[in-house]
Amino acid sequence: MIPKELISQIRKIEIKSKKLVDSLFAGNFRSAFKGRGLEFEGIRQYIRGDDYRNIDWKVTARMNRPYVKIYREERELVVMLLIDVSASSAFGSLGQNKRELAAEFCATIALSAVSSGDSVGLLMFTDKVEKFIPPKKGKTHALRLLREILFFRPVSRRTNIYESLSFLNRVIKHRCIAFVVSDFDCMNGRAEKMLSVTNLRHDTISIVLNDDMDIITEDVGLVDLYDLETGEALTVDTSDKKTLTALGEEKLKKREELKRIFRKCNIDSMQLSTGHSIQKPIMEFFRRREAAGR
Repeated sequence: MIPKELISQIRKIEIKSKKLVDSLFAGNFRSAFKGRGLEFEGIRQYIRGDDYRNIDWKVTARMNRPYVKIYREERELVVMLLIDVSASSAFGSLGQNKRELAAEFCATIALSAVSSGDSVGLLMFTDKVEKFIPPKKGKTHALRLLREILFFRPVSRRTNIYESLSFLNRVIKHRCIAFVVSDFDCMNGRAEKMLSVTNLRHDTISIVLNDDMDIITEDVGLVDLYDLETGEALTVDTSDKKTLTALGEEKLKKREELKRIFRKCNIDSMQLSTGHSIQKPIMEFFRRREAAGR
């Protein structure tokens, strides 16, 4: 049975997300995804100006004249929400943890998608796929996904983005809009390659979850730092300027490396922070998408 506090939390996020949906998209969620999936419709004889990449070489050889494949844009979008539910998602310093931030963002996207008549699915992962809910339409389904994000308790504590992306590519055959929501602290070469492969198959968007305390910028004395995924602990003296500077530089270096990876993989990304409104970053992101014709 779902606790009353969780029901109340779901309701609050639903109301907040609905207001965001109305103000941000006004029922025009699809406008930010012009490059959605294509469905094969048939073939016809080549006409000057056709994209040579669409030439059907088998038919061309058989008919002894060039023919091209014809595609039509799919009328419906499929949106997949890939949510990192590893132990680090429980971290938050401003009255909201990263899992709750992810839930707020995903509720906004899910409600926007279903209000446009599109389907939305959920994949929650740690270092393995913890739960997969296939894409489906309807507000009831969207609210079920929100409940799962908040209520689900994963088996593992660690993170492996590679496994979740690999699973997505196996089970979602047609092109979809894939939002990967994580703090991305676990990125490595293997995950980077799979991210690039996934973006060739799906319109992949990285949502990076941050917290103000990810980077310690002030002297707060002795601080115990815990790795929520491994359980390792480290005590640092933030009154030591060299230590404080080193901690900040290491985190900033990781963020810059993450940006480099996204650029290399040609992936759009968005930065969200716990305890801060998601309206402005979402609005700016979708405006950029529309302007770029993505």
